[in-house]
Amino acid sequence: MEYLAKVKSGEVRFSRNFETMVREVLEVYKWQLLAGFLAMVLLPVGWIMWTDHSDKKRAATYAKAKLQ
Repeated sequence: MEYLAKVKSGEVRFSRNFETMVREVLEVYKWQLLAGFLAMVLLPVGWIMWTDHSDKKRAATYAKAKLQ
């Protein structure tokens, strides 16, 4: 309670700001952030490529079936 009273009265200042927080997060979690970013980019691209390939393969299969 004493600490909160000092903060409220202005005796204690918070030492962290947004810039400091971002810098610390980037230092500590840089590999996790990179992995998350790559997953957000590569997974949708892979999904689009896979479904496009499947659609072409499915269309070719049905085209052969109709010809017979």
